[in-house]
Amino acid sequence: MNHIVTARSIYQKVFDDRKRRVRGLWKRHDHFYARLVIVDDASGHRATKRVRLEKARVFAEARTALQDLQKDRREENLPVLKRSPKLKEYGENYFKFYESSRRWHLDRQGVWPPLE
Repeated sequence: MNHIVTARSIYQKVFDDRKRRVRGLWKRHDHFYARLVIVDDASGHRATKRVRLEKARVFAEARTALQDLQKDRREENLPVLKRSPKLKEYGENYFKFYESSRRWHLDRQGVWPPLE
């Protein structure tokens, strides 16, 4: 079975109005992406991440958003750019949240603390 890769399905380089390449800016499916190198503080591992620029619809907005992300990276104010947590980690957090919300609901109904 052959897999056909179309030009829309791959990341495409972005050029400015003078046909010069804009470093770190990519386009795919009518969406702009910023490509950033992120250094993990704990391990020192460098990883390249592509971040979708949600609010950017035209080139000028994308370039501004890219510059904002680069500024945030220099100031170490980037949002967390990691994948979703593993099921075990998520489960632990979920059960903590569930227990606290259960206590809150029971407390509001006047049933908490449980009768012994």
